[in-house]
Amino acid sequence: MLTAPVLERHLVETVEGHPSAVVIDLTGVDFLASHGMSVLIASYDRVSDRLPLCVVADGPISRPLKLVGFDELMPMYARLDQALQQVQSDTRQAFA
Repeated sequence: MLTAPVLERHLVETVEGHPSAVVIDLTGVDFLASHGMSVLIASYDRVSDRLPLCVVADGPISRPLKLVGFDELMPMYARLDQALQQVQSDTRQAFA
């Protein structure tokens, strides 16, 4: 509840910078409550038609995310290198 608004603010600022993709790396996060998940889903809904957005999550939060079907809503990767490779591929295809 306390950090979800910070996450939301950073995501809005990032998207306003017109990036070619957004990768949200949660590998250092030990706990993600429903409010944080809602922020991620809302962000994905806002930008997925304009740019690739994915989440990197492994460890303690990946299981709950998968249990609620988060990985079916948006791309989710266990490792940062996998996510970066995919968004680079998506970006190249968009401009081909």
